Amino acid sequence: MTIMMRVLNLIILLVGFAQCWEYEHVDDSCNSIAKFMSRKPDTYEQRFSAEPETPLQICNAGKTCCSTAIEEYFYEESNSMTTRISFLKDPYLRKTTQAKENIADYMTQLLTYASSHNERTRGLVSNFLEMSKYKVQTIDVMKYPVFILMDIAQSNGVKDLLNSTNCIAEMRDYLHPLAALQVDALKIGRLINKAIPLAEAVMKEMKHQTVSEDCIRQIVKSQRCNECRDSTDVKPCRPYCMEIAKKCFSHLTAVSDDWERFVGLISLALNKTDQFAKVYKDALSSSIRNIVTKLSDTETADMCGYDVSGNLAAKHKRSASRNSAKFSSRSKLLDERILKGMLGKLAETHCLRYSTEEIKCWNGSEVGLFTGSSDDIVITNEETVTEGLTAALEKISKFNEQFKQIENIEIKGVEYNVAVATEEPEFVVDKKPGSSAVQTALLSLGLFLVSLILH
Repeated sequence: MTIMMRVLNLIILLVGFAQCWEYEHVDDSCNSIAKFMSRKPDTYEQRFSAEPETPLQICNAGKTCCSTAIEEYFYEESNSMTTRISFLKDPYLRKTTQAKENIADYMTQLLTYASSHNERTRGLVSNFLEMSKYKVQTIDVMKYPVFILMDIAQSNGVKDLLNSTNCIAEMRDYLHPLAALQVDALKIGRLINKAIPLAEAVMKEMKHQTVSEDCIRQIVKSQRCNECRDSTDVKPCRPYCMEIAKKCFSHLTAVSDDWERFVGLISLALNKTDQFAKVYKDALSSSIRNIVTKLSDTETADMCGYDVSGNLAAKHKRSASRNSAKFSSRSKLLDERILKGMLGKLAETHCLRYSTEEIKCWNGSEVGLFTGSSDDIVITNEETVTEGLTAALEKISKFNEQFKQIENIEIKGVEYNVAVATEEPEFVVDKKPGSSAVQTALLSLGLFLVSLILH
């Protein structure tokens, strides 16, 4: 067994030596770098024609396919790429901006189960998203299930559903539990709506962040100098890249705590919209079935002015089945993964794209594993966070105190405990003409009672 192990180790050493010889070889023609640099002749050919004997300033001395002019190009490109890719991708900013524009439509579709007629619901949603905290506390929650069910009914060709205060009061036990669930969902949407502009501000400020010149030189050495050895297909070793990136982005990761907490709360809010969608489907269907069952009573149907032949429960079931495929997942609204680690994990993000964990990798001087440590890489990074980013992160920190209330919003299923409903809602959908003085007095009393119960 011992002899077999020795033979195996010898084979590994011989293979490793053969690979190292192959990787160390530099083609005298430098065809790879010549081909690479000639992609844009107007820019690269002139630089490639510089005297190769000129001592290099960044890459290691020795046999090389580069010149100082090519090194200069590497430096300029790395400076641009580091800013553009490590700090911010413009498509991510556009997606965040689109989320702000789309959230009202997203919440409207969620509440009406993608019904085609949703004008009433859209108005309620838009108003709710912009409400102050104190205004939210004074709303008449019964508006939400009534208007939403009227939109759903209209989409299914059913008219005169819940079109009078008496009818709404009769159905209160089936509406109020649904209202609590809908308002919780809107509270989540409102917090997301307030969070998005703050995220935009931070992302825009990230465009103005920089790293030191010494960092760029080290990035060139780790990511581009391998091309001078005619090894354009070899990426830097992951540990080598990480040691450089951690030092170069240290001034940004130092201020990342509030941002990462903020992104975690966004993720939690989006998860709860997913929970709402799952719970709400059954709650909405149950509410409609209960209301339609109660409307099967002729006297109740006459009071509501409802045509039982409309059969809303069956129509909603069919349309809900069709529309379930139309729902955009929460990631279509905002994929928080594009925000996660934007400050706290810059090094990981950078090196995931620009390095490799394969054995065949560039360690800064040759093709081979990186066996050094952080002490072997000396980098001067005196860059600081800009005032604009500091101000944007301070707003994030303050908002987190408000945003953490998302943790207390629980999305639960609805239980309908049916009792005799006599209270009328505060608002009037269709006030019938010719009300007597007694009816008017009773209506006022009903409004007062509902106000006390709901608030």
